[in-house]
Amino acid sequence: MEAHRRLMNFDQGIHSIHEIDVLSASKLFRLKINDEPYIYKEFTEKSGNELEVYELIRQNIRVNIPRVIKIYTESPKGMIMEDLGVPLKRVGLNSSEKQSLLYQAVQSLSMIHSSGKMHSERLLSMDSRREYVDISNWSVWTLPMLQNLLKKNLSWFDEESISTLRKIHSEFQRRFPEPSDEKTFNHGDPHLDNIFYKDDEIYFIDWEWACVSSPLRDFTLFIQDVQKIHLIKELKNFYAKSLREQGYEIKRHKFDNDFNYYLCDNTMKMISWNIEKFLKGFITQDALKEFLMSKERILNHFLK
Repeated sequence: MEAHRRLMNFDQGIHSIHEIDVLSASKLFRLKINDEPYIYKEFTEKSGNELEVYELIRQNIRVNIPRVIKIYTESPKGMIMEDLGVPLKRVGLNSSEKQSLLYQAVQSLSMIHSSGKMHSERLLSMDSRREYVDISNWSVWTLPMLQNLLKKNLSWFDEESISTLRKIHSEFQRRFPEPSDEKTFNHGDPHLDNIFYKDDEIYFIDWEWACVSSPLRDFTLFIQDVQKIHLIKELKNFYAKSLREQGYEIKRHKFDNDFNYYLCDNTMKMISWNIEKFLKGFITQDALKEFLMSKERILNHFLK
């Protein structure tokens, strides 16, 4: 395997190499170099310019990213970076400690959006496709995935379940047909598996989907891992406050419109993603059931 050959030639001496089995666009390997943990990430053609994105972030965006110790610019592109440990999604803390980290992560997200606003054009100059096209297209993927789930003949999922989600989505599209013109630098995929806490600081990884879009696109992706409605509301208010404190003012009607628009769009995306993970054996039936019930409850609440 090319990755193993490349890594075995690394001059600092790698003690172990283990591929990380995750659903990811890139190949990931966990390494030990002089008994210290590192990650090797090998990019696909679609994510290849993440190296350039990292450099843009390192120089201009107010956020903590992993320390990179080796970059491979030849094909396939890749890099060796520090292993930050356990992502927030899997941090074993009590609820109050975990909630405190969520607020800290939201503040970091607001810093990305405020400091990144003036650098959006530079991101687009690297790759014009980095401008997120807001066509609310996730339902195109979601509806077939729901049909695939139906074929499993699960006792708790039927045609009525699909009809309910379709109705929720169509109602959201009617009330919030398009996002505002508010744009800034986005992480692109800030779910809690891509956010870490180390040495009292929040870190973000996996910038391959960095894009230019409404900051609420990032925020509503972030809260996909939050299942309590009251906490989503509190985090939403805290995020708006953090943006203002960073000097990033968004008119309230734009903020609320984009929150609802992207909440719907990103929830449909995550429904599809979790069904796919279930069908491939990455999550259990009970976990999927709980997830779908939670998403239906959240969408119904914000639809009122």
